[in-house]
Formats: sequence, structure tokens, C-alpha cells
Amino acid sequence: MSETGSDRKLALFLEAIREAAEESCRTVEEQTAQITRRQLQKAEKEVHDRHEVTYHNALSQVRRKADSEIAAYRAASRSRLTQLREAYERTVFSDAAARIEAFTRTAEYAALLERSAARLAALCPEGDGTAVLYLRPADEGYADRVRAAFRAVRPAGCTVRTDEGIRLGGLRLSCPAAQLTADDTLEERLEHERPAFRQTSGLTVV
Repeated sequence: MSETGSDRKLALFLEAIREAAEESCRTVEEQTAQITRRQLQKAEKEVHDRHEVTYHNALSQVRRKADSEIAAYRAASRSRLTQLREAYERTVFSDAAARIEAFTRTAEYAALLERSAARLAALCPEGDGTAVLYLRPADEGYADRVRAAFRAVRPAGCTVRTDEGIRLGGLRLSCPAAQLTADDTLEERLEHERPAFRQTSGLTVV
């Protein structure tokens, strides 16, 4: 059967409709794909941003923890070094005090007291008779020699008294008229050595 003009028109019309539908489908698919891509990119960015924040937060926490642990370790090390230095220092100075105590039982100690009395006398004004020299009770037997050594420099002389606060030996001066005091005791001399000891021992804590 031959195709009529109406049939051809209908076929062409249907073809045009089909092509238009296919074009619409392609457009919808492309728009859908674009929207999907945008949404996926947005989602990926959000996930990446969250991961970045999580990563940086975790890194910051690790750094803070490491800094805290390092600071604690350094503080503990300084504390330990301080304890070791103090223990070593006590041992050294305790041994030094024992050696000084042994020295005070020798004949050279009396000469040391005389030299100390002469040095202290030189600090007092001429003609001042108010000076007082203090020595430890164990050294009371040296009082006359100390007094004579002082008078050889300052003829006005001095008073000699004992002082239980002097433990190792040596002399302490009080000159009221001149408002003067001076400490030449052996414990003061020993204590004066502590800064130099800490410096040269290499145990200074910083």
C-alpha cells in the first residue's frame, strides 16, 4: 500500500517529536551531570576541608604534647642536676670543713689568727679603744696572742670575747665607734669559695 501524504507528514512529525525528546533528554542528562559534578566537587571540598582541619588540629595537639613533654623533661633534668650539684657541693664543702677543723689543731693556726687580728686592726681608726674581736670558745686559749697582734697595729688595743656562732675558727671584728664590722672567720672564707666552686666545677644549672 502506497504511503499517503498524510502518513508522510505524520511520520515526519513523529520524527521531529522524537528528535526533540532526545535533545531534551541529552540536555537534561548534561544538566544533571553538571549538577552532580558540582555537588560532588562541593562534597569533596567539604570532606577535604574537614580532613585538613582534623589534620591540623591533630598536628597542633601532637606539637603541644611534644612541647609539654620536652619542657617537663628539661625541668626534670634541671631539677636532677640541681640535686646532684647540691649533693656534690655538700660533700666537697663538708670535707673542706673537716680539713679546716684539722688545721685548727696545728701550730700554723695560731699564726693565722695573729695575721687575721693584724688585718682587722688596720680597719679600725687610730686611738679607738672600742674594738672587740670575737673567736670561737675552743680558741679562747689564743686570746692573749690575738690581743697582742691587734695592739701591735692599733696600740689602743681591743677586747677579746668568745662567740659560739663561730664554728670553724677565725675572727670577727666589731668596732662600735666607727660603726664597723668585719668577718674573717674560716666559715666565711669557705662560704666565699662557693661561687668559684660552682663555676669551675661545671655544675652551674642554667
